[in-house]
Amino acid sequence: MTRIERVSRFLAVATGNFVHNLLRSADEPSYFERTVVSDDLLTERGRDQFLAMAAERGEELTTDLDTFLTGLLPAERATSGKKYGVGIYFFEEKVLGHPEAEARTSGEDN
Repeated sequence: MTRIERVSRFLAVATGNFVHNLLRSADEPSYFERTVVSDDLLTERGRDQFLAMAAERGEELTTDLDTFLTGLLPAERATSGKKYGVGIYFFEEKVLGHPEAEARTSGEDN
C-alpha cells in the first residue's frame, strides 16, 4: 500500500467514524473515539517519552485486538457485510498563539 493510499484510507475511516457518531440512529452503537493530548507544551525529550509509551502500549493493544479477531468463532464471521477496525496514531498539534508554534508555522526557526 502506498503512502497516499494509507493517508486516503485513514482519512476515510476517521471521517466515517465521526459521520457515523453524528448521524447514527438511537439503536446503532456509538463507535469508539478517544484523543489524548498533553495539557502542557512538551520538550523533545517529553515528546520522545510519550511517543515511546504510545508505541509500546499501542502495539500491545493492537496485538490484543488482532488476537481477539483471530479467535472469533465462525458464527461471528460473515460472507458479506462490513469490516470493522481500530486505528491508533501519534500526532503533533499546533498551538495557536504560542511563540514557538507561530515561529514554526511561519518558517522562522528553519
